[in-house]
Amino acid sequence: MHMPTQLPSQFKKYFWGVNFANLDPHADAFFITKRIIDHGDTSAVKWALAHYSTGQIKEVVLNSRDLSRKTANFWAKLLAL
Repeated sequence: MHMPTQLPSQFKKYFWGVNFANLDPHADAFFITKRIIDHGDTSAVKWALAHYSTGQIKEVVLNSRDLSRKTANFWAKLLAL
């Protein structure tokens, strides 16, 4: 799995309230994954699946306090949690 040094510019719309240019795909993986699986479109989710492990996504689903119920249920079923 190759980790890019920056996020694709089209993802900026998912990261309101933070300095998009300062997001680090490795250091901020939990936050980035959470935003993408909760608010991202199909191409953003495909990008996340290609760059983050299933374990990282499971960690977000299990430990995030502010995922929408719909998102949490979807990923819990998909990942058999």
